[in-house]
Amino acid sequence: LIDQAGHITIEQIKFPSIHKKRYLILKFAKYSVDRKDIWLYHKTDHREVYQQASSSMTGCDDVILWNTDGEITETTRANIVVRIGGKYYTPPVTSGLLAGTYRSWLIENGKIIENTISKKMLEGAKEIYTINSVRKWQKCTLSKDK
Repeated sequence: LIDQAGHITIEQIKFPSIHKKRYLILKFAKYSVDRKDIWLYHKTDHREVYQQASSSMTGCDDVILWNTDGEITETTRANIVVRIGGKYYTPPVTSGLLAGTYRSWLIENGKIIENTISKKMLEGAKEIYTINSVRKWQKCTLSKDK
């Protein structure tokens, strides 16, 4: 961590395990995020948006964030990818999300394509994944519960 004066502190935190499941269960957040919120674009410990979304939901492994225009952004812990028509899409950074390093690598190597994803598109996707540099690709399903 780096504070405003430039002092560095190192922390070690046990990484939470996720039991091996066939699919992670996702739910939509109850409230939208504001794509103008600067904290969405930077990896910091300012995580109120993510904590609020995940603490208000039960019966799922992660929560899907969406912006005020109804565009999918990311989950509280990872970027999101959907397969539609044989191609893999991830929301553009301009929707309001952290451009993860693994996500960036996948885009640079032609594995995924940036494209705006609506809730309806996500609900109709053949496959849904969360991605990050630690866990890589994790297959997901949308919860039937609201």
